Order: sequence, then structure tokens, then C-alpha cells
Amino acid sequence: MHEDVACVECFEEEWPHFPKNKIWETVLSGGETRVQFACQLETIRLLLVAIIGRRNGIREEIYAIDTSQRVVIDRLLLAEQTTRGNGYFLQLVEMRRKVRYEKQDPRAVCNEELGRRLRYMLERPVFFAACIRSEERNSMSMATLSGGTPGLGKRS
Repeated sequence: MHEDVACVECFEEEWPHFPKNKIWETVLSGGETRVQFACQLETIRLLLVAIIGRRNGIREEIYAIDTSQRVVIDRLLLAEQTTRGNGYFLQLVEMRRKVRYEKQDPRAVCNEELGRRLRYMLERPVFFAACIRSEERNSMSMATLSGGTPGLGKRS
């Protein structure tokens, strides 16, 4: 629960610095590239990220905060990372296929898919806000939100 509160506080602190309704890229020190956009759907602030790994693997991170909630812990709707299968909003299987088998540039593939999702979300903000509110909330480590590696400790 403490990590959820820290996640919300970090997100709200960084929100004014995010370019809204446009796609931008960030290159991380480990060789990964974050292709992302931030937008507001009604009272929900959304950050959708496609991360391109060192070996051109693609994963999705999504953060959604509901600003209408007064209690901090209730603001966190989604903080998820998808590494297998399709993501919440991105068609990761199709994106990976384009990169691996069709030899397309991973940045171009991510930009295209995120651009499509952004346009679609901005055309239907009420629908997507309802979709996000209906998702289960799961926590993610603070290191992931702040740009570090997720806690991938030993697997049992």
C-alpha cells in the first residue's frame, strides 16, 4: 500500500512535465527506449508507454490516476506492466511480429501503434475512461515509474 501512495505522489509530481496528447521518446541508460504519451480522459490522467528493450523486445506500461478521488490510495487505477501476450491497450503480439519477422524498425512500429491509440482515445474519452475505471488495480514498483528496472527478484 505504501508503494501505491508513493506511485501516485510521483505520478502527480511528474504530470505537469509530461507533454500532453503527443508522442515522445526517452532513451534510458540501459539501452532501452520508452515511446510514450500522456493524456487526460475526463478525470483520469493516463500515461501509456511502449518500452523497446536492448534486443528489440517490446513491453507495455500503463499508469492511470483518477483525480476525482480525494483519498490518495483511491486515485491509483492502474499501474501495470505487460511483458507477454497483448497489453491493456497495445497489440504487443502484432507489434513484436512486425519487428521480428517483417524486420520493421521498432521505434516506427511503437510510434504508429501509440499514435493510433492516442487518436482513438481522444475521439472517445468517455468510453476509455469507463474502460480504465473497470480494470483491476495492481501495484507496480516505484523503480519502474521513476524509470528504473522493475523488481525482478528470484523467481520461485
